[in-house]
Amino acid sequence: MATKFFVTEFILLIATVELICISVCQEPADTVEVVIPVTTSVMPLVTDCQALKEQLDGKALELDGLLKRLEGLEGVSSLLQSNQLDIIKNVTSLSDMLDAAVFSVSGLNVSEAALTQELTSATSMLMRMNSSMTSMESKHAKLDSHVGSMSGTFGKMNASMRRLANTNQIWRSNFRIVNTTFRNIRKKVNFPVPAFNLGNARDDEIMF
Repeated sequence: MATKFFVTEFILLIATVELICISVCQEPADTVEVVIPVTTSVMPLVTDCQALKEQLDGKALELDGLLKRLEGLEGVSSLLQSNQLDIIKNVTSLSDMLDAAVFSVSGLNVSEAALTQELTSATSMLMRMNSSMTSMESKHAKLDSHVGSMSGTFGKMNASMRRLANTNQIWRSNFRIVNTTFRNIRKKVNFPVPAFNLGNARDDEIMF
């Protein structure tokens, strides 16, 4: 903007000098014609004014070209400023995305730590369950051993009870024979003969 202001001031200065030269070199536009004798001392001044005017015209053209270039540069500057704003927006968006990614990674790290802790707890629980199952298997083996021992004991008891039942049958048969014998004796003799009877059992049965 400062360069544009300087160029404008320079153009105004050139225009002022040009007006001065025109006013000096040209005749006044009056209806009255005044003939001024041109001396040899005035002619060099007129020639210098014309040369200066031509130089000023050339400078004015150069300044017009510079102004056009400055306008183009201003357009480029506006485009660069717009691109800069877009770049700033993109950088801000990328920064936000990076912050979101960092936050997501932090959340994933927290979740991973929680999962690791849960897996550790589950592993410890499984180890305790394995230990409990091993202990239960040992107790089950001992119980099987006790059940086998008890089965043997019950087998022996059953065998003893069978032998006792057989003995009971033998005794019942023997007492039947004895009772029958004494009953026959009571019938043949006149004196009473006691019978081996227990409780409510019949004469031919002995209840144990």
